[in-house]
Order: sequence, then structure tokens, then C-alpha cells
Amino acid sequence: MHPGAYLTAHWQGAGTLAKKQSLMLSFSPGSPVTLRCHHIMGAAHVITANITHCMQCPAAIGLQLRQVAVRAVVQPDIGSERDPLADESQLPLSGKRIMITAPRQYAHKLAAYLIMAGARPVWVPSISITHIRQKDKSKFDEQMQNLSQYDHIAFTSRNGIHAVMQRLEELQGSPQAALQALSDGKVQCWALGADAQLLSAYGVQSVQTPAEVSWCRANVASTQGLVTELRKQGRAQGARVLCPVPLVTEGLVEPPVVPRFLEALQAAGAEAVRLDVYQTAPGSNQAACAVERQLLRNGGIHAIAFSSTAEAQGLTQIMCGAEAIRDAVHDHSIILAAHGPYTAAGAGAMFSALVRTSLLLLAL
Repeated sequence: MHPGAYLTAHWQGAGTLAKKQSLMLSFSPGSPVTLRCHHIMGAAHVITANITHCMQCPAAIGLQLRQVAVRAVVQPDIGSERDPLADESQLPLSGKRIMITAPRQYAHKLAAYLIMAGARPVWVPSISITHIRQKDKSKFDEQMQNLSQYDHIAFTSRNGIHAVMQRLEELQGSPQAALQALSDGKVQCWALGADAQLLSAYGVQSVQTPAEVSWCRANVASTQGLVTELRKQGRAQGARVLCPVPLVTEGLVEPPVVPRFLEALQAAGAEAVRLDVYQTAPGSNQAACAVERQLLRNGGIHAIAFSSTAEAQGLTQIMCGAEAIRDAVHDHSIILAAHGPYTAAGAGAMFSALVRTSLLLLAL
């Protein structure tokens, strides 16, 4: 199975032979996996082990229950494409300090790749991504209880998938009941690119994905591509589309990608219903990042890597404004890099500077 891909397996009691065999066909015996185990009483257990150990997972963690659902994610082998014994002179980013601004959900993955390339990541979490606040959940819960009124759910991020599926499981009482609610509602789920694998990990069947387009030697899935695919299939006109998106708070301004997506759906003849399902807020502050700010001002940073436009916004608050970042970039020839064309365009407009795509980051 591709590193980072997801797999959902269901055990009855201690597990059936058929399910165990299917797991063994998908993973090598030593593959490291993280398991999230649910039982019908609503409790959850998380363990990390190799797949051989996980064949006895329910019994191994003391779950003697009638139904256990296990989700496993293969941890990518970060160093698989590099010589593990290479010295620093052979690594493309040897000794370079790369500032990464991603929230913790993504930062550890990027940091690992940068380290294997010889870089020294400097983490400045410019945004945080968390569950939506309790006081903002009433509409969220209402829509989760009325999925049958929608034709499609259009997920535009992995965090939206996590938020919806986790809340649906909480409201319905179990992962199986959540999947049944989706099935009973006859709602079609859409996701961008590899995000479809995450929905599959939750057990969602027949996930639709828009066609990817080539951009700067990469295949990119986009929200506009999702609208185009709905049009092409003749499924946009008159459809009700639920759109789980982030609630952007505490001084951050919502990037244009979500409003443009909703407008495009409306223009295609669909009724787009916005639903805030998780929260994006500043991830740190000036006082907490004084050391990193001084490092940037003094030319101690070789590049800044953004994975979203919101991160660029958050960094301006932490670094005392966009002008301060522009001055540092100009004075010390700091490279700005971004994950994908939309983030590159958004960050570039904010700092009035060229922002490279992340494909070029490892070739600096």
C-alpha cells in the first residue's frame, strides 16, 4: 500500500480470518500503523504497532466486545528515497534553516522531509486548527441530523472530513451508525485528490473526485475542478450541496478560495450551503516567537514555507506586519515557497513577492 494511504477494517469480536487476510495482503508484516479503535459503547483506544501485532488488536488491548472498528494508517518512510548514511555534503538543503508556518497537524510531516534533506526546520505555528467551539455547534449538529436534504457533500480539506465524520460518529453513537446515516441520506461525498483516501478510511463508499489538472509539473485537484466535474456530469443544476469549511477567527481574514467555490457552485445552478465545521485561528503571538522573529530579521532564515494563505496572514501578525517580512525577504534574499498555486498566489499578493511552489523547495 502507498505510504500514507488509509485502510479501514472491521472486526467482529476478536476478528475474522477474511479481514485478517485482507490486511496482510495490503501491508507488509513489519509495516508501522496507528490504530484508532472504537467500540459500541463509544470509547476509543489508540495504539501504534506493526501490522502483525495488530492482527490481534482487539484482544491485545483488552476489548472483548461484539463490534470493534479499526482504522489503520501506514506511516510514510521518510528516508526511503535517500541514502541513510549520506553525509551532509550530499544533502540538498544541508544546514539551511527553513521556517515552516503550518499548524501541528501538518508541520511534523514537512519538518521530517526537510530534516531528511539536511535542513534545520524552524517551526512558527502561524495558525491553529481546532474543533469548532461549543457555542458555534448548533447549526453543525442540525445539518448532521438532516443529511437527506442534500444531494452532495463537497469536502475541500482533510480537516473538514475529520470534523464531519467525527461529529457524525458522536451524534449517531458509532462509526457504523454514522456510515448508515450517510447511506440512508443518499448523499454523494466529494473530496479533492488524495483526500478521498481519508474518506475511505472512515468507511465512506463511492467517493467522487474531480479531475486533476497539471500545474508546474504537478497534478492539482481544486475546488473549481469539483464544480466543473459536477457540471460535466449534469449534477449541479438544482442540486443542494453541503460545503464543510473552516470558521476563520481572531483577526484572520478568510482566503478567497472558499467564497469563490461557493459562488461557482451557485453560478452552476446549485444551492451551496456553507457549514462551519472547524476553526482556524492564529497559532501563536509576537511574545512567544520573539527569538524566531529576530532570526528572520538577522538573515538567519534561508526560506519560508507556507501550506496555506492563512498561514501567511498569521505570520504577518507574529512578525509585526507584512512590511517587516518583505524587508527581511529583500534584505537577506529569503526564498518564499508554497504548497500549490493557490497558496503561492495568495502569499505572493500579501508580500508583493515571488512565491515558488513547494516542488522547487528541495532543489534550492
